[in-house]
Formats: sequence, C-alpha cells, structure tokens
Amino acid sequence: MKKIFASIYAVAIAMSSAFAEVITTEYFFDEDPGFGKGYKAGVTTNGTIKFKAKVRNLNNGFHTLYVRGKNYDGWSHCVAIPVTMFEKSSEIVGSEYFFDSDPGEGKGKFVETSADATAALVINETDLSKLQPGFHELYSRALSINNTWTSAFSTPYVYLPIVGQVKRAEFYIDKDPGEGNGKAATAFGSNVAFQINTGSMKEGNHTLYIRTQDQNGNWNVDYGIPFVYSYATGNVHWRDNVSLSPNPTMFNFDVNIEDKTGSRANVSIVARSGKVVAEAVQQLPVEGKVNMNVKDLAPGDYQVIVECAGETSVRRLVIKR
Repeated sequence: MKKIFASIYAVAIAMSSAFAEVITTEYFFDEDPGFGKGYKAGVTTNGTIKFKAKVRNLNNGFHTLYVRGKNYDGWSHCVAIPVTMFEKSSEIVGSEYFFDSDPGEGKGKFVETSADATAALVINETDLSKLQPGFHELYSRALSINNTWTSAFSTPYVYLPIVGQVKRAEFYIDKDPGEGNGKAATAFGSNVAFQINTGSMKEGNHTLYIRTQDQNGNWNVDYGIPFVYSYATGNVHWRDNVSLSPNPTMFNFDVNIEDKTGSRANVSIVARSGKVVAEAVQQLPVEGKVNMNVKDLAPGDYQVIVECAGETSVRRLVIKR
C-alpha cells in the first residue's frame, strides 16, 4: 500500500489558529466526499497533527490534499496542500519544485519525499514572494538514488490579488456549489493562491470563479475569469483581459479591456442583493477603457460583470468614501 507520511506542521498551525479546540480531523484528495466522509486524520496535539495518508488510488502527477477539523460548532474550512505522485521506477531520495521557468536540475526548492515516491509541497508566502500576481505553472520532479531526475509534472497555479481583508477563500469552475462549498484557496496577505487539477476537466471553454469571505462573514466573488482547456496538451489558456482602476474607488473607475478594440462591451454593476444598479454599453475605443460613474452608489462591495466578444468576466469592486 502506498502511503504519504504527512507530518505537516504548517497545516496544523493553520487549522488551530483558524479553528480552536479541534476534536477530530479528516483528509481527502482532490474531490470533497462530504463532511465526515473523509479519511480520519486523528486529533491535534499542542496545535500539531501527524498522520499517514492513503494514496494507493492516486494516479501519478499532481493532486491536492485537503485537511479540515471539527469542534462542537461544526467543521472548519479546509487547508489545501499540493501533492505529487511519482512513478516508483527506482528509489526516490527527494524532489524539488519550481514555477514557470526551469532553474536547472537540483536548483528548485527541495522537498522530502516518502519511501513510496510521494511529495507534499508546503508552499508558503516566502516561496511566492518572487512571483508576480497572475497565472503560473507549478512544476515538480523527483531525484532517484542513481542521481537522475524524472521528467517534471506540471499544473496551473493561480496567484492573484484580492481587494480588502480575507478571512477565507475558495474557488470553483463553471458551476457554483454554494457559498463555503468551493475548493479551498490559501490567503497570503492580500493575495490568494491555489493549484488547479485538470485531470478530470473537459476540453473547451470554462470560467474560474474566486470567492472570498470577509471578517464580517460576507462572501464576495472577486474574479470570474474565462479560460480554454486543451485536453490534448493539458494546457490552460487564460482569457484574463479585464481589470478595474482605481479599485477601491470613490466616485468613478475605468474598466480596462485588453485586445478587444472595436468590440461591443456590456458592463453591469451588481449590488449584493443581485440587483443591477448601473450599466453601460459601448464600442471599445483604441485604449480599451469604459469609464463608470458610481457617485450615486452607496459604499460597499459590488460585482462588475463585463460581456465582450463572447466572453464574460467578473471582478469585485469596492466603493469607499
């Protein structure tokens, strides 16, 4: 039986600080089986948890390990950790990961790897400090006892800024599972980060949604980003061509739409209630900007929905005065 030896100290710290007095924990990979239906991970001891996770049914490549705890008030949100399964063709002595560009074999960040060729990538804020916010590719490869490196596995990795403070973050693709039921994303200060597993994704057009919860418990959709997935190549082509500036704003802002000059743009501002409170329709000028006046709108959080050239994007707008 393949097992990953997951003595993941960072997970325990994140759980204990966000969810006090944990009495039981559970874990699962990739898809949520439902509360109480994951594998038992045991109980926390002095804010830490150590467990062996069953990985026998996982294919080689990237996966996501989710861990959550339960106390008398219910279940916490999940902590998510990228995990790589390698082919055990020879004894694996370690692995490394890197983003976007290959620094050369042995020059990535080293990760201890279990005897069964599995690595848990505990990515922290320091690891991401050199990344520009945006869309990236995360790579992982293993080193054998013969001092040879495997080919690298890769997976899309999203690292984007968020307007306002974040208590909890999640994402979903295409279909909304309901607030609090998306896949867990990790908040790093004013950014959120997560990998996307494409193993079961259908080829074609999709939309990634990122949703955050603020300190008052309110949920906001911060992003709706169209993308195209190619099953043949395994690549994701992001269609992220919309931004708002300034954001937060006081009385007006620009909707910036790249590479759509001459196209018809429909911009709607939607209140938390779901009511459209402002909208504009126009042909995009060369500079690709649509100016929106919000002086008559109350301070708060809004969704800006942009429909242009057959694509729909969503951004969160904050009005402050």
